[in-house]
Amino acid sequence: MNVQDGVSLEHLREFWQEATDGGSLDKHDPRTIVAACRRLDPTVDGRLREQLLNHLCATAQRILRPQVSARHENGGEDAVLEVVGAMVVSILDPDSADGIGDLLP
Repeated sequence: MNVQDGVSLEHLREFWQEATDGGSLDKHDPRTIVAACRRLDPTVDGRLREQLLNHLCATAQRILRPQVSARHENGGEDAVLEVVGAMVVSILDPDSADGIGDLLP
């Protein structure tokens, strides 16, 4: 069960807006950020979701880039961007089992 399901949307929104504004997203498990992206309302919280997704993308790129061989075409950048793009799609697709996060800090 996702712990965030029992948290009000308003509380969730306030919590993540504070974390975003305060620059403390690095202190949170990416899975909790994913869960927040999935739960927040895209029509109301579009800007907040964008900030959370940008953080997740930057984190994924920092992890992936050193693991991809520079011998790949374009230094492996295309491969990294493809994986990060697929990650974003799975997070934003409510039917994607790959995009489910968990926990609320």
